[in-house]
Amino acid sequence: MSIIVERLNHHHTYSYKFQSLNILNLAAIGASDVWFSSMNELNDPFEGLSKIEEVDADRAFSNSIGWYAQVLVDLKGYSSSEAIKEAQDKYHSDPPRFIEFVEEEVSKGYEGAKEFQQSLSVYSASWDLKNSPLISSVYNILMWSHYGDGLKGYCLKFDTALLLDSIKQLNLNCNVGLSPVKYTSSLSEISKYQSPKSLLESFVHKALNKSEHWEYEREVRFLSNKHGLHKFDSLALKEVYIGSKMPKQHRELLLSVLARVYSHVKVFEVGFDASAYNLVVKDLPMTLGFKLT
Repeated sequence: MSIIVERLNHHHTYSYKFQSLNILNLAAIGASDVWFSSMNELNDPFEGLSKIEEVDADRAFSNSIGWYAQVLVDLKGYSSSEAIKEAQDKYHSDPPRFIEFVEEEVSKGYEGAKEFQQSLSVYSASWDLKNSPLISSVYNILMWSHYGDGLKGYCLKFDTALLLDSIKQLNLNCNVGLSPVKYTSSLSEISKYQSPKSLLESFVHKALNKSEHWEYEREVRFLSNKHGLHKFDSLALKEVYIGSKMPKQHRELLLSVLARVYSHVKVFEVGFDASAYNLVVKDLPMTLGFKLT
């Protein structure tokens, strides 16, 4: 599976997963699992949507020749000049039949690439915020409100490279890649007249595009060809931030799971600053939890 993997840099050393506390999320943490959702399970109704590039009749000939030639280069190893000559010869031998054949193949390729895109599964997290006096995504008020259950949930801080590498190593027959989401003001277009390989890559890229309305999330996406739970190395989890509004019993249960599986992890509490629209972070001892028997 072709997935574009973004090179990690110093801004993106860590990734953050905001969650509410429920039995499924707690079980996943206890087993060192992360859940990859299918595209149609995500909360953006425009997920993966794109426009087909409109093509006028005058370009039908050049597009058909170009598409056929590129397929010969990709699949049969033709040189560009050989491929173009072969495509032109095919066209001139029976123009209507050639155009009809190409249109049918192009349509099948488009639908196949779109279906492939929808078969991808996603684990979403947030990068550290750039150009902010509060660098860490932990201070992102909207993420706590929308995904951290209004400070009744928690946030997992991962070493991004270690998380990605361990998912690759611990999950057999699983292709996983990583890339930040690109935020745009309009739907992008896809040309149907691409080789199957290029078209597939275009649809993977579209799975990484969202409206600029979502930009506050600073989302990074782990993409996989498998749906559901994926194992990760527990050492990839570095810190856990617990919302100050989490009920005491829930907090104790979460701390107990963390103490059992992630003794190396630092734990913090995130609350609100009563004098301003800011969040504050303070240390939270792991010993506040009780031990499971």
